Amino acid sequence: MKLLVHILCELKDSHGITAEKLREAGQDVRRQINPPIRAEVLDEIYFVRQMEEQFIDGKIGMFAQIKSVHSDGELTRYR
Repeated sequence: MKLLVHILCELKDSHGITAEKLREAGQDVRRQINPPIRAEVLDEIYFVRQMEEQFIDGKIGMFAQIKSVHSDGELTRYR
């Protein structure tokens, strides 16, 4: 998970690859992700990064409230 988060954060600046582009690229292998909660956690990571990208690009303000589904405890359990 740490590597994925690092890749998501670095690729936009270095190569112009957004979270949405990475999500689209990974759709082919999505059905192979087990247990299914891992796919849900992955979706949440993509969502949070997309919101971060919107903030960085000035599309949403610093007072925007973003709700995350998974807690840190759940993320840790499925590493």
